[in-house]
Amino acid sequence: MKYITFSFDDGYLNSCKRACEILHPYKATFYLTSGWIRPNQCEIIDELNKNIDHGSIEDWTNIYKEGHDIGAHTHTHILMTDPTIHTECSKSLEFIKQIQAEPPYSFATTFFGNVSHAIINMFDSIRVGYKQNNFYNSLEKIDLKLMRSFCPLAEKRTMDSVRKIIQDMPDGHWIILTLHGLDGEGFSPVSLIELKNIKEYALSCGFLIKTVKEVTTEIIAKRKI
Repeated sequence: MKYITFSFDDGYLNSCKRACEILHPYKATFYLTSGWIRPNQCEIIDELNKNIDHGSIEDWTNIYKEGHDIGAHTHTHILMTDPTIHTECSKSLEFIKQIQAEPPYSFATTFFGNVSHAIINMFDSIRVGYKQNNFYNSLEKIDLKLMRSFCPLAEKRTMDSVRKIIQDMPDGHWIILTLHGLDGEGFSPVSLIELKNIKEYALSCGFLIKTVKEVTTEIIAKRKI
């Protein structure tokens, strides 16, 4: 058995809706920057996120009710080394709890930064980057507070190299793709066709498409037995 998760950072509402259509009937994980979401929207300093619709809490609640997964991605998208990062994560978690009443609660680090012990204790799972070309998580040995992920186009990899990484993953493992916007929206966007091709290729390789919440819930349940 092997899993793949399509996760999207920053909370681009239009890209989210298109991704949901392409991935249907499968579900995705969306990591939200809570301070960019209406009605309590703060000033957006990040150039790539200005003038983009990050949606309202009602929008994301409806997406969650459709079976998609909503996670935290700080409050204003600051660096993990910022002295206010603990407060940022706490605000982001409290926002997510308005959408999802029960755990597990997931967090995605900004800029693939490291996390402090306090933040580790705050969330049930934490998605980080990869190290030393190790893109996969062992379903048996995974550290849920250190889930590896892979951002394919941020590294300007070709679709062939992305398919190779997917193809080479052994059974009993899980790959989490870190994506952002679609068709020119936001940071390192992928095209609708690229997203569809990755989905179809993963399915052809025998992958099960799951959200972060679905997989972590399974892992936590097995560890309680």
